[in-house]
Amino acid sequence: MATRSLVLKTAIAVCLALPAAANAQFNACVLANSPLTTGNGPIDHTRLALRQDGRPVLVYSNAVHNNSSLFFYDCANPTCSAGHSVYLDTSSNYFGASGIVIRGDGRPAIVASYFGGVRFYDCADADCDTVTTEDIRPTMSGILSDIPITLQQNGNPVLLYVDGVFSTRPLDLIVHFCADLGCVAAGTEKILATPPAMSGFGPLSLAVGSDGTAAATYLTRPLGLKLLSGDLPAFALFNPLTVGAFACADSICSDGASVQTASSATDIIDADFKIDSNSHPAIAYIDSDTRNLAVAGCYSDLLFTDGFD
Repeated sequence: MATRSLVLKTAIAVCLALPAAANAQFNACVLANSPLTTGNGPIDHTRLALRQDGRPVLVYSNAVHNNSSLFFYDCANPTCSAGHSVYLDTSSNYFGASGIVIRGDGRPAIVASYFGGVRFYDCADADCDTVTTEDIRPTMSGILSDIPITLQQNGNPVLLYVDGVFSTRPLDLIVHFCADLGCVAAGTEKILATPPAMSGFGPLSLAVGSDGTAAATYLTRPLGLKLLSGDLPAFALFNPLTVGAFACADSICSDGASVQTASSATDIIDADFKIDSNSHPAIAYIDSDTRNLAVAGCYSDLLFTDGFD
Protein backbone atom coordinates (compact mmCIF):
# COMPACT_ATOMS: atom_id res chain seq x y z
CA MET A 1 0.00 0.00 0.00
CA ALA A 2 1.44 3.35 -0.99
CA THR A 3 1.26 5.98 1.75
CA ARG A 4 3.11 8.85 0.09
CA SER A 5 0.89 11.89 0.43
CA LEU A 6 0.52 15.30 -1.15
CA VAL A 7 -1.68 18.09 0.18
CA LEU A 8 -2.47 21.19 -1.86
CA LYS A 9 -4.18 24.46 -1.13
CA THR A 10 -5.55 25.51 -4.52
CA ALA A 11 -6.87 23.93 -7.68
CA ILE A 12 -3.93 25.34 -9.63
CA ALA A 13 -1.48 23.78 -7.17
CA VAL A 14 -3.19 20.43 -7.67
CA CYS A 15 -2.75 20.79 -11.42
CA LEU A 16 0.92 21.68 -11.09
CA ALA A 17 1.70 18.81 -8.78
CA LEU A 18 0.24 15.97 -10.83
CA PRO A 19 1.62 14.49 -14.07
CA ALA A 20 0.90 16.30 -17.32
CA ALA A 21 -1.16 14.77 -20.11
CA ALA A 22 -2.68 16.75 -22.95
CA ASN A 23 -6.38 16.90 -23.82
CA ALA A 24 -7.88 14.91 -20.97
CA GLN A 25 -11.57 15.81 -20.95
CA PHE A 26 -15.07 14.58 -20.27
CA ASN A 27 -16.55 12.30 -22.87
CA ALA A 28 -19.40 13.90 -24.81
CA CYS A 29 -22.49 14.39 -22.66
CA VAL A 30 -25.41 16.72 -21.97
CA LEU A 31 -26.37 17.36 -18.34
CA ALA A 32 -29.92 17.16 -17.04
CA ASN A 33 -30.78 18.89 -13.75
CA SER A 34 -33.05 16.97 -11.31
CA PRO A 35 -34.25 18.57 -8.07
CA LEU A 36 -34.92 15.80 -5.53
CA THR A 37 -37.87 15.38 -3.21
CA THR A 38 -36.37 14.15 0.05
CA GLY A 39 -39.01 15.22 2.57
CA ASN A 40 -36.35 15.51 5.28
CA GLY A 41 -36.40 19.26 5.90
CA PRO A 42 -33.66 21.75 4.95
CA ILE A 43 -30.50 19.97 3.79
CA ASP A 44 -27.13 20.99 5.22
CA HIS A 45 -24.46 18.84 3.52
CA THR A 46 -24.28 16.35 0.66
CA ARG A 47 -21.73 14.15 -1.12
CA LEU A 48 -22.15 11.64 -3.96
CA ALA A 49 -20.63 8.59 -5.58
CA LEU A 50 -21.38 6.85 -8.88
CA ARG A 51 -22.22 3.22 -9.54
CA GLN A 52 -20.54 1.36 -12.40
CA ASP A 53 -23.58 2.03 -14.62
CA GLY A 54 -23.46 5.77 -13.87
CA ARG A 55 -26.31 5.95 -11.34
CA PRO A 56 -25.53 8.41 -8.53
CA VAL A 57 -25.85 7.60 -4.85
CA LEU A 58 -25.75 10.34 -2.24
CA VAL A 59 -25.28 10.83 1.46
CA TYR A 60 -26.79 13.94 3.02
CA SER A 61 -27.69 15.40 6.41
CA ASN A 62 -30.51 17.71 7.38
CA ALA A 63 -30.19 20.90 9.41
CA VAL A 64 -32.03 20.19 12.67
CA HIS A 65 -30.17 21.70 15.62
CA ASN A 66 -29.05 19.05 18.14
CA ASN A 67 -31.02 16.37 16.28
CA SER A 68 -29.63 16.12 12.75
CA SER A 69 -30.14 12.94 10.73
CA LEU A 70 -28.06 11.22 8.08
CA PHE A 71 -29.60 9.73 4.93
CA PHE A 72 -28.55 7.65 1.93
CA TYR A 73 -30.23 8.46 -1.42
CA ASP A 74 -30.30 5.82 -4.16
CA CYS A 75 -30.88 7.21 -7.67
CA ALA A 76 -32.77 5.00 -10.11
CA ASN A 77 -31.05 6.37 -13.24
CA PRO A 78 -28.00 8.47 -14.21
CA THR A 79 -29.91 11.77 -14.06
CA CYS A 80 -31.50 10.90 -10.68
CA SER A 81 -34.97 11.83 -11.94
CA ALA A 82 -36.26 9.07 -9.64
CA GLY A 83 -34.97 7.41 -6.49
CA HIS A 84 -35.53 6.93 -2.76
CA SER A 85 -33.87 7.80 0.55
CA VAL A 86 -32.80 5.50 3.41
CA TYR A 87 -32.39 6.72 6.99
CA LEU A 88 -28.96 5.89 8.43
CA ASP A 89 -28.38 7.59 11.78
CA THR A 90 -28.88 10.65 14.00
CA SER A 91 -26.24 12.79 15.68
CA SER A 92 -26.33 16.14 17.48
CA ASN A 93 -25.15 18.19 14.49
CA TYR A 94 -23.19 17.44 11.32
CA PHE A 95 -20.67 20.27 11.11
CA GLY A 96 -19.18 19.01 7.84
CA ALA A 97 -20.11 16.86 4.87
CA SER A 98 -20.10 13.07 5.14
CA GLY A 99 -18.31 10.91 2.57
CA ILE A 100 -19.50 8.10 0.31
CA VAL A 101 -17.79 5.68 -2.09
CA ILE A 102 -18.81 2.58 -4.05
CA ARG A 103 -16.54 -0.41 -3.45
CA GLY A 104 -15.58 -3.01 -6.06
CA ASP A 105 -18.47 -5.30 -5.11
CA GLY A 106 -21.04 -2.52 -5.60
CA ARG A 107 -21.67 -1.88 -1.90
CA PRO A 108 -21.54 1.74 -0.71
CA ALA A 109 -19.31 2.75 2.17
CA ILE A 110 -20.14 5.92 4.09
CA VAL A 111 -18.23 7.89 6.70
CA ALA A 112 -19.59 10.71 8.87
CA SER A 113 -18.99 12.63 12.05
CA TYR A 114 -20.89 11.15 15.00
CA PHE A 115 -21.13 13.17 18.23
CA GLY A 116 -17.66 14.52 17.52
CA GLY A 117 -16.19 11.18 16.44
CA VAL A 118 -15.75 9.47 13.05
CA ARG A 119 -18.19 6.66 12.23
CA PHE A 120 -17.89 4.26 9.28
CA TYR A 121 -21.11 2.82 7.80
CA ASP A 122 -20.65 -0.52 6.02
CA CYS A 123 -23.60 -1.20 3.71
CA ALA A 124 -24.34 -4.93 3.59
CA ASP A 125 -25.92 -4.68 0.13
CA ALA A 126 -25.90 -2.36 -2.87
CA ASP A 127 -29.10 -0.63 -1.72
CA CYS A 128 -27.72 0.10 1.77
CA ASP A 129 -30.88 -1.31 3.39
CA THR A 130 -28.75 -2.98 6.09
CA VAL A 131 -25.80 -1.19 7.67
CA THR A 132 -23.19 -2.04 10.30
CA THR A 133 -21.08 0.68 11.92
CA GLU A 134 -17.50 0.99 13.09
CA ASP A 135 -16.21 3.97 15.08
CA ILE A 136 -12.83 5.00 13.65
CA ARG A 137 -12.53 7.86 16.16
CA PRO A 138 -14.57 7.79 19.38
CA THR A 139 -17.32 10.26 20.24
CA MET A 140 -16.25 13.52 21.91
CA SER A 141 -13.07 13.66 19.77
CA GLY A 142 -13.97 17.11 18.48
CA ILE A 143 -14.11 16.09 14.79
CA LEU A 144 -16.14 18.87 13.14
CA SER A 145 -14.96 18.79 9.51
CA ASP A 146 -15.86 17.35 6.13
CA ILE A 147 -14.84 13.68 5.94
CA PRO A 148 -14.31 12.76 2.27
CA ILE A 149 -13.67 9.11 1.40
CA THR A 150 -12.24 7.31 -1.63
CA LEU A 151 -10.55 3.98 -2.35
CA GLN A 152 -6.91 2.94 -2.16
CA GLN A 153 -5.36 0.96 -4.99
CA ASN A 154 -6.06 -2.26 -3.02
CA GLY A 155 -9.78 -1.38 -2.82
CA ASN A 156 -9.79 -0.49 0.88
CA PRO A 157 -11.30 2.88 1.86
CA VAL A 158 -9.17 5.90 2.72
CA LEU A 159 -10.67 8.97 4.38
CA LEU A 160 -9.68 12.49 5.37
CA TYR A 161 -10.59 14.64 8.39
CA VAL A 162 -9.43 17.56 10.50
CA ASP A 163 -8.40 16.44 13.98
CA GLY A 164 -10.01 17.93 17.09
CA VAL A 165 -8.62 20.96 18.88
CA PHE A 166 -7.98 18.97 22.08
CA SER A 167 -6.12 16.09 20.40
CA THR A 168 -2.34 15.61 20.22
CA ARG A 169 -2.65 16.75 16.56
CA PRO A 170 -4.90 19.81 16.97
CA LEU A 171 -6.47 20.88 13.66
CA ASP A 172 -4.03 18.80 11.59
CA LEU A 173 -5.32 17.35 8.32
CA ILE A 174 -5.32 13.56 8.82
CA VAL A 175 -5.59 10.80 6.20
CA HIS A 176 -6.76 7.42 7.53
CA PHE A 177 -5.94 4.30 5.48
CA CYS A 178 -8.37 1.46 6.26
CA ALA A 179 -6.78 -2.00 6.49
CA ASP A 180 -9.84 -3.82 5.09
CA LEU A 181 -13.06 -3.18 3.16
CA GLY A 182 -15.09 -2.53 6.31
CA CYS A 183 -12.50 -0.47 8.22
CA VAL A 184 -12.79 -2.96 11.11
CA ALA A 185 -9.09 -3.76 11.60
CA ALA A 186 -6.81 -1.04 12.93
CA GLY A 187 -5.79 1.22 10.06
CA THR A 188 -2.89 3.61 9.67
CA GLU A 189 -2.94 7.40 9.79
CA LYS A 190 -0.71 10.12 8.42
CA ILE A 191 -0.61 13.88 8.90
CA LEU A 192 -1.01 15.49 5.48
CA ALA A 193 -0.62 19.08 6.63
CA THR A 194 -0.57 21.44 9.59
CA PRO A 195 -2.38 24.50 8.26
CA PRO A 196 -1.43 28.01 9.40
CA ALA A 197 -2.90 29.10 12.73
CA MET A 198 -6.39 30.62 12.53
CA SER A 199 -6.58 29.78 8.83
CA GLY A 200 -9.86 27.88 8.98
CA PHE A 201 -10.91 25.24 6.49
CA GLY A 202 -12.91 25.27 3.31
CA PRO A 203 -14.53 22.13 1.89
CA LEU A 204 -12.16 19.17 1.84
CA SER A 205 -11.62 17.05 -1.29
CA LEU A 206 -9.63 13.81 -1.51
CA ALA A 207 -8.30 11.83 -4.47
CA VAL A 208 -5.78 9.01 -4.97
CA GLY A 209 -3.58 9.05 -8.08
CA SER A 210 -2.69 6.11 -10.29
CA ASP A 211 0.47 5.51 -8.22
CA GLY A 212 -1.46 5.39 -4.93
CA THR A 213 -0.50 8.90 -3.83
CA ALA A 214 -3.16 10.74 -1.82
CA ALA A 215 -3.96 14.33 -2.82
CA ALA A 216 -6.24 16.73 -0.98
CA THR A 217 -7.53 20.28 -1.27
CA TYR A 218 -8.36 22.56 1.64
CA LEU A 219 -8.69 26.32 2.34
CA THR A 220 -10.43 26.70 -1.03
CA ARG A 221 -13.62 25.88 -3.01
CA PRO A 222 -12.75 23.82 -6.11
CA LEU A 223 -15.55 21.49 -5.14
CA GLY A 224 -15.26 17.77 -5.67
CA LEU A 225 -11.73 17.25 -6.98
CA LYS A 226 -11.50 14.18 -9.26
CA LEU A 227 -8.85 12.94 -11.67
CA LEU A 228 -9.27 12.26 -15.39
CA SER A 229 -6.89 10.19 -17.53
CA GLY A 230 -3.29 11.20 -16.97
CA ASP A 231 -4.27 12.33 -13.44
CA LEU A 232 -5.49 15.70 -14.74
CA PRO A 233 -7.97 17.42 -12.41
CA ALA A 234 -11.63 18.13 -12.94
CA PHE A 235 -14.08 19.85 -10.62
CA ALA A 236 -17.62 21.21 -10.29
CA LEU A 237 -18.39 24.56 -11.88
CA PHE A 238 -21.10 26.88 -10.50
CA ASN A 239 -22.46 30.19 -11.72
CA PRO A 240 -25.79 31.87 -10.90
CA LEU A 241 -28.56 29.81 -12.55
CA THR A 242 -26.15 27.24 -14.02
CA VAL A 243 -24.41 24.13 -12.74
CA GLY A 244 -21.71 22.16 -14.51
CA ALA A 245 -18.18 20.78 -14.49
CA PHE A 246 -14.75 21.78 -15.78
CA ALA A 247 -12.03 19.46 -17.12
CA CYS A 248 -8.44 20.76 -17.19
CA ALA A 249 -6.71 20.25 -20.53
CA ASP A 250 -3.14 20.61 -19.24
CA SER A 251 -1.08 20.33 -16.09
CA ILE A 252 -1.50 23.99 -15.08
CA CYS A 253 -5.24 24.28 -15.83
CA SER A 254 -4.59 27.10 -18.30
CA ASP A 255 -7.30 25.74 -20.57
CA GLY A 256 -10.05 23.17 -20.55
CA ALA A 257 -13.67 22.45 -21.42
CA SER A 258 -16.91 22.77 -19.51
CA VAL A 259 -20.36 21.22 -19.65
CA GLN A 260 -23.26 23.10 -18.06
CA THR A 261 -27.00 23.03 -17.58
CA ALA A 262 -29.62 25.46 -16.27
CA SER A 263 -30.37 25.57 -12.56
CA SER A 264 -32.73 27.59 -10.37
CA ALA A 265 -29.98 28.18 -7.81
CA THR A 266 -28.41 31.62 -7.58
CA ASP A 267 -25.92 30.27 -5.04
CA ILE A 268 -25.14 26.98 -3.27
CA ILE A 269 -24.24 26.03 0.29
CA ASP A 270 -22.66 22.65 -0.45
CA ALA A 271 -21.92 20.42 -3.44
CA ASP A 272 -19.98 17.41 -4.69
CA PHE A 273 -18.72 16.13 -8.03
CA LYS A 274 -17.80 12.75 -9.51
CA ILE A 275 -16.83 11.20 -12.86
CA ASP A 276 -18.25 7.84 -13.95
CA SER A 277 -16.45 4.99 -15.71
CA ASN A 278 -17.31 6.58 -19.08
CA SER A 279 -15.75 9.92 -18.03
CA HIS A 280 -19.16 11.57 -17.68
CA PRO A 281 -19.56 14.13 -14.87
CA ALA A 282 -22.24 14.22 -12.16
CA ILE A 283 -22.88 16.96 -9.60
CA ALA A 284 -24.95 17.03 -6.41
CA TYR A 285 -25.68 20.40 -4.82
CA ILE A 286 -27.85 22.22 -2.27
CA ASP A 287 -29.63 25.42 -3.30
CA SER A 288 -28.81 28.11 -0.72
CA ASP A 289 -32.25 29.72 -1.07
CA THR A 290 -34.50 26.65 -0.85
CA ARG A 291 -32.06 24.32 1.00
CA ASN A 292 -33.22 21.58 -1.38
CA LEU A 293 -31.03 18.90 -2.94
CA ALA A 294 -30.50 18.44 -6.69
CA VAL A 295 -28.41 16.29 -9.02
CA ALA A 296 -27.09 17.10 -12.50
CA GLY A 297 -26.17 14.00 -14.52
CA CYS A 298 -25.65 12.94 -18.13
CA TYR A 299 -28.57 11.67 -20.17
CA SER A 300 -27.10 11.33 -23.67
CA ASP A 301 -23.89 11.26 -25.70
CA LEU A 302 -24.50 14.54 -27.52
CA LEU A 303 -21.33 16.59 -27.94
CA PHE A 304 -20.82 19.65 -25.77
CA THR A 305 -18.70 22.55 -27.01
CA ASP A 306 -18.69 25.07 -24.14
CA GLY A 307 -15.22 26.48 -23.55
CA PHE A 308 -13.56 27.90 -20.48
CA ASP A 309 -14.64 31.38 -19.49
